[in-house]
Amino acid sequence: MKTINDSFKPNYRLVKNFLSEDDCLSIINDANKSGEDLWLIDFDLHYPKQEEVTADYWTAIKDWQGMSLNLDMPNWELTYSLDKNKYTNILSLAQEQIEDRFKVKVFKEQFLISRWREGRDQKPHIDYLKDEEDNNIKDLYSVGMNDDFIDQFKERFKTKHYSTIIYLNDNFDGGELYFPQYNNLTLKPETGMMICFKGDTHHLHGVKEIIRNIRYTISIFWTEI
Repeated sequence: MKTINDSFKPNYRLVKNFLSEDDCLSIINDANKSGEDLWLIDFDLHYPKQEEVTADYWTAIKDWQGMSLNLDMPNWELTYSLDKNKYTNILSLAQEQIEDRFKVKVFKEQFLISRWREGRDQKPHIDYLKDEEDNNIKDLYSVGMNDDFIDQFKERFKTKHYSTIIYLNDNFDGGELYFPQYNNLTLKPETGMMICFKGDTHHLHGVKEIIRNIRYTISIFWTEI
């Protein structure tokens, strides 16, 4: 049975049992049915080769290799041999939660199945930045962003206004979502749990290092209409 918890500091909605354990296991099985082959497709198609970029740039992107199945590619259901209706339904249910919680209309900007292997983490970050919003720039400085980085980020990341994370398993150590601006509020993943929040400067968020096993998620980013 779904249970909904709305928070306002930070501003998010958390839904437990958004997906059943059987649904989550089915998705993990879908993603792993061809071993490493499926996991390499997105990176091989959409990221530069190591020899094409500088060492610093490669260091910044190499951890994404073999991390995600991209359900935005043309004919993704054929590429990954997935049931399109199954994943379209999950997308629709997640959109309903965003629009109900934040009283907005959105469309899907990105849709990924991801695996976070041992040693992987994600430092505090935002998902978009727009000048016309009430931005909390000083907190960006506090996590190591400088003016040059902020200016470049602003040009490249304008459309991931809301984020949805669906946790497909919890048999791992580490991997908690945390919000450093709110006394490092930390949320422990549970199988089938969904959280959605706005990706603005008031919601820096990160992922703690995976200590044991693999953390599987669905990640969806939304653009406000």
